[in-house]
Amino acid sequence: MNILKTILKRRVLFLFIAISLGGSLSAQDIHFSQFENAFFLRSPALTGVFNGDMRFHSNYRAQWHDAPVNYRTFNAGFEKRFVDDPEDNGFFSGGLLFSYDRAGDSQMSTTNLGLIGSYTHRITKNQVITAGLQLSGYQRAFKTDDLTWDEQYDGKNYEPTLSPNESTLFNDQNIIYGDFSIGLNWHYRSNKNKTGENGSTRRSRTTVDVGGGWFHINQPKQSFFDVDDVKLRARYSLYGLGVFDLGERFDLLLNAMGQYQGPYRSHMIGAGGKFHFNDQMTKEMAFALGFGYRFNDGFGRGDAVYPYMQFYIKSWQFGMSYDVNVSDFDNATNGFGGPEFSVIYTFKKVPVLEFCPTCPVYL
Repeated sequence: MNILKTILKRRVLFLFIAISLGGSLSAQDIHFSQFENAFFLRSPALTGVFNGDMRFHSNYRAQWHDAPVNYRTFNAGFEKRFVDDPEDNGFFSGGLLFSYDRAGDSQMSTTNLGLIGSYTHRITKNQVITAGLQLSGYQRAFKTDDLTWDEQYDGKNYEPTLSPNESTLFNDQNIIYGDFSIGLNWHYRSNKNKTGENGSTRRSRTTVDVGGGWFHINQPKQSFFDVDDVKLRARYSLYGLGVFDLGERFDLLLNAMGQYQGPYRSHMIGAGGKFHFNDQMTKEMAFALGFGYRFNDGFGRGDAVYPYMQFYIKSWQFGMSYDVNVSDFDNATNGFGGPEFSVIYTFKKVPVLEFCPTCPVYL
């Protein structure tokens, strides 16, 4: 009985600490290993930075199946470019963001709905710079139905029917707040022509993006307790991504990102190769394979390594990756971090024009 009592107390303590940390301390934002495919989480300034008219993208992540507290994260976005005058040196874009995250026995969830706007300005023939603004509304909630408490131990056995007497522990189990974020992105695309198959001329596929985002600038209150000093800390992101055309059918992929939110640090680097089976318009087909590494603080403190693959079929892009945990937490996860998936669809309309203007901004 003493052993049972000790186990129950430890479980109660663990769950209480988990809820307390989730509700009283500043939480970390959601993240994805395929960060290059989670555009709005990197920066609002990535809105409209793509070759097309509209783009849909979504990400799903399931993490830590073998641990007591697992995570489910979903993210989706839509964006559209508004080009009113082809002779202008820039254009506006707009987008919508939705994300949902849930974790643990308490089903601690965070739901985010955001509205994003950006302006892209041409610097030179092959360079543009974009500034973006994001306005978001959040809902955070949790449930106590599946939690256990020490008051439910009657001295001999655990009785789930007993009242936990914790009704006054939290002021609210559902809170709503809003915030705003900004970002800046520099985009480069090579304008060099290369010789393709059969002596034809093709455009270089080399592109580079460098930028950052400043999220939760107003640092809203996000506590379940009646206190005013528990706020969502601002998050800063810095990133660089490059696609380098090395041949008729092969590209080198390199990317890196750092995120900073209060005392939390996350750094990610990745490399891969992309093989083009066909790069003709309306017949595009390619395959990419690579790996990434996520670490916290110093380079030696690894968190996870993740191999990934991506398929490109015309206007569709499908990504898959799997986290292999290499941190001290692998004692609980057995190294199994979890799978992640991404889907992107880009719509390009082909207008029928009586004349053929030269678009000043081609991404």
